[in-house]
Amino acid sequence: MPYSSPAGKRKLFEYIYSRVPTSSKILDVGAGAGIYHEMLSRNGYDNMDAIEAFPNYIIGFHLKDKYNNVYQINALDFDYSKGDYDLVILGDILEHLSEEDARILLDKIFPYAKTIVASVPYNSIQGAEYGNKLEIHLQPELTKEKFKELCPEFTCIADETIGEYHVGMWIWEKENEVQNANTKT
Repeated sequence: MPYSSPAGKRKLFEYIYSRVPTSSKILDVGAGAGIYHEMLSRNGYDNMDAIEAFPNYIIGFHLKDKYNNVYQINALDFDYSKGDYDLVILGDILEHLSEEDARILLDKIFPYAKTIVASVPYNSIQGAEYGNKLEIHLQPELTKEKFKELCPEFTCIADETIGEYHVGMWIWEKENEVQNANTKT
């Protein structure tokens, strides 16, 4: 859906506000209704781009009025080398991809991001919504354990349930990857 559950969001925004400077260049992948822009722009973040594949969301939610640049493209087809982003937001995106495509997407983003945050709902079956087939959950069982298997580079900062929605919030920081690689040598 173009909207997401509030589960885990408080922790995610606390993390962003405490670790990501307001001058940072941010990419919101699968912007939907632009909720991340709304929350971040209230707190001084104004250098934001978006990827949104579904044209009805771009038009209906006025994404071009919110973001500096809006790229109407599938996230798997985007050239991430264009941006060198300080923060890439994957807000309720990975569950819409197969395991293989989720891994491909992350591997495309890692070289060009300093930090990645991912909100991942699980135990959530969803079909096409608003005429958008990209809304289908291909990985409805992407639990904390399953996500950690798929993406061992990430750290869970929140795992929360609100009503029927279960969401894991995950972070990856290039700085920590570099430090971890240096300590292994």
